[in-house]
Amino acid sequence: MCAARREKIDRAGLKFENSRPAGEIEVLVRTEKPLSPQQQDQLQEVGYHTHFVMGKFSSGCVSNDEQLDKVAELPFVRKVERSFPLFKE
Repeated sequence: MCAARREKIDRAGLKFENSRPAGEIEVLVRTEKPLSPQQQDQLQEVGYHTHFVMGKFSSGCVSNDEQLDKVAELPFVRKVERSFPLFKE
């Protein structure tokens, strides 16, 4: 696991992620300040698909752990939280 991932990705999310079925990984990304168009492009280049952006927060998904690591390694990313359901369906 890369150092950026250990520092920026929440532990509860990592625990949940290890038990998840295969598929897209839903995440919430917190940045230093609202994303610029260049930063949005950088996120897209590493495989992040944006669902919604509000201020310093962006919800979206990646397809695999490698892409998750690349998102965490971006210098403007401060925190990555794994999204998971609050209630069982």
